[in-house]
Order: sequence, then C-alpha cells, then structure tokens
Amino acid sequence: MRSRSFIPNLLSDERKLPAKEKWNKRYANFNLTERLNVTPFLGRWLPKLPQRGLALDIAAGGGRNSYALARRGLTVNAVDISCQGLHLLKRRTSPGWDIQPIALNLERGWLPKAQYQVIVNFFFLERAIWPILKSRLAPGGWLIIETFTVDQLQTKMARQKYIRRDFLLEKGELLEAFKFLKILYYDEGEHQKGFTAQLVGRAMNNE
Repeated sequence: MRSRSFIPNLLSDERKLPAKEKWNKRYANFNLTERLNVTPFLGRWLPKLPQRGLALDIAAGGGRNSYALARRGLTVNAVDISCQGLHLLKRRTSPGWDIQPIALNLERGWLPKAQYQVIVNFFFLERAIWPILKSRLAPGGWLIIETFTVDQLQTKMARQKYIRRDFLLEKGELLEAFKFLKILYYDEGEHQKGFTAQLVGRAMNNE
C-alpha cells in the first residue's frame, strides 16, 4: 500500500508515479500562504492538549497541523514522505516554533522511537503503523485521528474519480483498532471534508 495524505483523486499521469515523486510534484505547486489553517477537528481539541512535551504529526505535508501544535507550545516531529512538502513546512515555520521535519516512508511500518504526549494523523491511512502507535504514546498521551471511510465511495467525487477501497476505513475499523485507548470522542459520518471517522483517545498506560 502506498503512503498518502489525501483521498486519491489523482490524474492518470500522477497514478503512475511512486508516492514520493507524486507528493513532491503536488507540494512543488504550493505557495507560502496555501493550506496554513489547522484541520478543523484538531482545532476543536487543541485547547485541551498539553502546552509542552513532544508531538508527532503523521503525514505532516506542508505543516498546517504541525504549526498549530508548535503554537500550542509542543515540540513537533513532522513526518512525511515528501521532501518537497517538508521543505515548504520549514520555509513557513515561524521563529520560536520547535518543529523537526523528518523524511520517512510510513508504508515501511516505522516511526521515530520516542514517547509522545500528542500524536495526530489526518487524512492519511497506513494500517502498518497502527500497532506501533501504542508504544509511541506516553502515559496519558493523546491520539487524534481523522480520515475517510468507505461511505466516501457514495459521493459525487468518488463517482468521477478512481478511489481504491483499501485507501478507506471500513465501518467501525478505527474504533476497533484503538480500543486499547480511553476513547474520549468517536464519530463516523459526513463531516467538513467528506465521510470520515474521527477519534480522540488517551493512553492511560502502556501495558
């Protein structure tokens, strides 16, 4: 399965590119003011998150969620396959924000070996990293995830563009995968970006 940060509605020539080249091509066309606002679901929970500690932004892309976490006071490891995306992130980072860009192919099922107070994962689905997240969350650490579900296949965009089902969450899949957490919020349905599953959970311990 290839790494991806958004629902795959690519042009035919992009489908032929390896994941790294595909996303480098996308981010090369971004400007310095594009897609800076925090993802709305993370924005809702941001005031509840700790104001210091270490955060992991999975598939960080151009950095919009990394910026929000850094403004909150967290040190952020921003992981993405796209060097171009991480270069954009670095160029837009304000002085005083502690953000470390890390180029990493997440389909290999590896994450930085650290204990994180906050892990966020938005509009990216790589099931290979799910088992690792348990060991990367510090006691009391927060996990916040939102990505598309199979209900997205019903949309007009899905009828017009090719979308692979394995790029999408099955019903209840996310909740089942992270049942070891204390679940603070879970919802599946139509949200601002489409049909998604949203989860907020905390690790009470790492047993």
